[in-house]
Amino acid sequence: MSQEDDAHKLGLSLPGAKSRIQRARKRLRAQLTQSCQVTLDPQGQVCCFVPRP
Repeated sequence: MSQEDDAHKLGLSLPGAKSRIQRARKRLRAQLTQSCQVTLDPQGQVCCFVPRP
């Protein structure tokens, strides 16, 4: 599903939907960092992790 489809489905403007998606990605990254030892590659993608006990 595209961001444009999501925006229409939620009744948001496209910039508003993109902003929400970006904030959600930041929250997800923070949660992964807290719960796992996450290593990011130069592009910012998760390349490996070690679950924390």
